[in-house]
Amino acid sequence: MRKLAICYPGDMATVYMPAFDSMVNIHHPGTCEVRWFRGIGWCQARRRTQACEKALEWGADLIAQFDVDQIYEPDVLERLVARHDAGYRIVAAAVPMRGYIEESKLPPFGKCAWRSIDGGTDFEPVEITGGIEEAEFPTSACVLFAADDLRRLPAPWYFFEYDTKTYKLVKGEDGLFFLRMAKIGVKSYVDTSIRVRHAAVFGIDETYPGRFADWPETGDRTLCAFKKDAA
Repeated sequence: MRKLAICYPGDMATVYMPAFDSMVNIHHPGTCEVRWFRGIGWCQARRRTQACEKALEWGADLIAQFDVDQIYEPDVLERLVARHDAGYRIVAAAVPMRGYIEESKLPPFGKCAWRSIDGGTDFEPVEITGGIEEAEFPTSACVLFAADDLRRLPAPWYFFEYDTKTYKLVKGEDGLFFLRMAKIGVKSYVDTSIRVRHAAVFGIDETYPGRFADWPETGDRTLCAFKKDAA
């Protein structure tokens, strides 16, 4: 039986409870022994790295990275493993962005996965088709890959690139991970049918009533107070 390690970077005193609820209800694939490894450290890159170190020490064959601010569907792990077994050595979900970043080229709350334009260094969002799509630049919030491929990647596996004068971030730790994997011949894909929700806390202001007028009929009842549900 294969060993599947779920790595989650978490060095915080608190967690999003909806994310925790979803994680404890994730189904384990029948073909795998599953164990969870929490990564700690001074930054997200170190936390991801430490969790992977623990996974390799255990002897993992497959490694998943799940973030503690994501809400997962129960079948997410089974679906990632099925895609991997179909030949997609790195497969991720397209996770919604928490808000808006102009240079991402995504709409507000758009799904995070990018592909190269004409093989160059400029990127555009992957089309969300409901199927499997190649993506040079997904995210590590929900991803599965082979432990052997990680072993082939020169250390450090996760790190940031930043402007040495302004200290502004140039590339994040997960984007660099996938780009470097591609250089050793391991392509990345996103299964755009996998549903993941990005947990967040918002400051509610006077604009919200108009934005969410349909919430009484369609909203998430765990996030919105309903008197009849409290009985």
